[in-house]
Amino acid sequence: MLKIKCPLCGNAYINHDAVYSHMDRMHREEIPAGIPSDQYYYDMTHQGKQSHCVICGKPTPWNSRTHKYHRLCGNPACKEQVRKDFHDRMMRTHGTDNLAVDPEHQRKMLMNRSISGVYEWSTGGKTPFVGSYEKDFLKVCDTILDLHASDVIPSPFTYLYKYENQDHFYIPDFYIPDIQLEIEIKDGGSNPNMHHKIQDVDKIKEKLKDQVMLKQRKHHYIKIVNKQYGPFIKLAHKLIQRDITRQEAVNKIKILGK
Repeated sequence: MLKIKCPLCGNAYINHDAVYSHMDRMHREEIPAGIPSDQYYYDMTHQGKQSHCVICGKPTPWNSRTHKYHRLCGNPACKEQVRKDFHDRMMRTHGTDNLAVDPEHQRKMLMNRSISGVYEWSTGGKTPFVGSYEKDFLKVCDTILDLHASDVIPSPFTYLYKYENQDHFYIPDFYIPDIQLEIEIKDGGSNPNMHHKIQDVDKIKEKLKDQVMLKQRKHHYIKIVNKQYGPFIKLAHKLIQRDITRQEAVNKIKILGK
């Protein structure tokens, strides 16, 4: 669909790069000397909204990689003010400026890891995963439980716990909406960090996460360790068939793998 128009003649193109190329070929004489076509396009279509530092308001240089003006003028004082504003915002929101406790940042960081990938379901659709254990779990859901991509999603929920008086976020690996089941995939520590202090911290945090999930009553929960899928398959069938007691429905079923 042709939807990006040249601001000089009105011709429509499929994307911005095509417009810039057109302007270079057909309107070079109309564009001020020394101004690239992408910058001139931006100036024409964003009149009054460009080239001002978000801190001091002074003009900013053009960024040819983003096809936009830089947000900062380059003054070190403005850069320092941005850092201070970020710090203050994080302190107001989380009581810390450490992005490691930001759940959305955690999700993005996980999906950018080298061991991340996308599982392609036999019935169509894709689901992102982190590591071979998560990939194997999705294969079980696909080939044994006959679930579809829309049935198993990365968990959209975040659970809060405290460690050393600071807030930390826990995000389970997957969620099956139709049966309200949160799922954690663990490798059982077959390849742990060998530093004993890190191991001790990991054990404490794991216990705190377990406590949070055992206490919550919004979702069923299961931890699958070392690809031991028996309890998961049994629980999934139980929930799919709605073969649960009133007490289980209210308190939710929680299973911690070993």
